[in-house]
Amino acid sequence: MGINVLSISLDQQLAVVDKDGVFSGAQKRQLEYAKLVSKYFIVTRAYRRANIQPIQLSDSSYAFPTSSWNDYSFIYDAFRLGRDICEREDIACISCADPFSAGLVGYLLKQRLGIPLNIHIMADLIDNPFFLNERLRYHLFNAFGKWLIHRADTIRVSTSREKEKLINFGMDEERVWNIPFFIDVEPYLRSEGREIRQKYLSSRFDRIVLFVGRIVRQKDLPTLIKAFPLVIEKYPKSLILIVGRGDQEKAVKKLAVDLGVQGNICWAGRISYYQIPAFFKACDVFAITSTYEGTCMVLQEAAVSGKPIVATGFTGAYESIINGETGYVVPIRDSQRVAGKILHLLKNPDLATEMGDKGQELMMQRFDKDKILQKYRRMWEATAGYK
Repeated sequence: MGINVLSISLDQQLAVVDKDGVFSGAQKRQLEYAKLVSKYFIVTRAYRRANIQPIQLSDSSYAFPTSSWNDYSFIYDAFRLGRDICEREDIACISCADPFSAGLVGYLLKQRLGIPLNIHIMADLIDNPFFLNERLRYHLFNAFGKWLIHRADTIRVSTSREKEKLINFGMDEERVWNIPFFIDVEPYLRSEGREIRQKYLSSRFDRIVLFVGRIVRQKDLPTLIKAFPLVIEKYPKSLILIVGRGDQEKAVKKLAVDLGVQGNICWAGRISYYQIPAFFKACDVFAITSTYEGTCMVLQEAAVSGKPIVATGFTGAYESIINGETGYVVPIRDSQRVAGKILHLLKNPDLATEMGDKGQELMMQRFDKDKILQKYRRMWEATAGYK
């Protein structure tokens, strides 16, 4: 039927099933990957305090949380679990979620057992100045990642620009696979946003600018918040609806107060996976101001929902947006340009609708699930062939 694959992940939610038995989007993707092979084993970082147990996700896929004390013990715990699985099962390929801690686990297993290694780089991290400037230790991560990718048998990236970067680093082109993420489009196509608009709009507001994502440095919410005084000046009944939580939330909220725009912002917090499509359908414009991303899932979700997008010029934006046709790509950290494009779309609703329709068509063509999965299969088979 195929090969057996071991995946090393950092997402402990892969081993957690919703109380109603609903799989998350990430879990659904893992289940689709499992269909490509005979058996699919996931060793994922999980902390002991969470008390997450191993789980069988499907007939051929299994998730093993490490139950680690911290990020450092995860490396040993994941190696031990991975080694036991590799010695028990006929694993043909090890696939790692990043070129750092997960990649290190995969490399140690490769050295110990001689199993070919595939590493994923999903957010345009290597030598990215915005990533490096976030934390001092990321310089160490970057140096290690550049060393490690040359010891992998194959690398998966999610954009053509990332692939070009790795080839310039000296990677063989045939070993670098550009495979974007895919999403389950059906919930976004059939969803309605009427109830969300009724809930968040009132006599005070009549337009929604939506952001969905983690409130962390990478997402650079301050640029979006700084854009909004200019938007409110022209359209005072505009609302920013922010879905997500993160460690920068307190600082971003303070900035909103300092700029006097807190009254035009609604902080929706975390929203369950199956409720998210309605938020996309409810908005007038989707905006994201990240400093770095690979394939950006929320851009796909917004486009499939038929919404125009304003995004900063991170790598993944150029894969998901045709600038000026399905949305706008503006310079990173340029709040005035962000405001200008949002205003243009709010001022021209017919244009916004046209852009949203074109974006939906683009997503259905460019991110075809079946084509992406077949490329995934070929990548793993090619990786196994390097043994």
